[in-house]
Order: sequence, then structure tokens, then C-alpha cells
Amino acid sequence: MARTHGRGRTVGLTVYHQDVVDLRCFFEDIAGWGRASAPPRRPLFYSDIPRLPKPLPRALAPDVDRALIAAVARLEDRFVRTG
Repeated sequence: MARTHGRGRTVGLTVYHQDVVDLRCFFEDIAGWGRASAPPRRPLFYSDIPRLPKPLPRALAPDVDRALIAAVARLEDRFVRTG
């Protein structure tokens, strides 16, 4: 879910997520400080914060991958090597 800002450009989900978190913290802070301008009840809940997709794991660099495969190939125990 991407949003747009006033100039029509797309705002990514990560930025949108952080903006909602920041806004929620702001409301909690002004309520905790006893400010008269604080909303009478909580305007944002945890369920209002959009979920971020789980990041994919990073691939190993080719030289690290080759070194790992070579080290595994040198293991004597076939069961350990397979694992």
C-alpha cells in the first residue's frame, strides 16, 4: 500500500509506516504531558499501523559462498556435510 503526498509523488510503505508510528507517539506524549490540546481518547491504535513486508535474506557474496561450499565439501561426516 503506497500513499501519495501533496505533490502527487508516491510515498513508500516504510515511510508511511514510520509516519503513523511517529504520529501515534506524538499523541501518546501530549496525553502523558497533560496538554489541554490532547485528544480526549487515543486516536491511533497499534492495529492502525500498517504491517511491513518481511525482508528477504541477503545473498552471500560470491567469494564467501565459494569459501563456504569449499569448507562444507571438506567435512568428513556425510551427515554433517548434508546438513
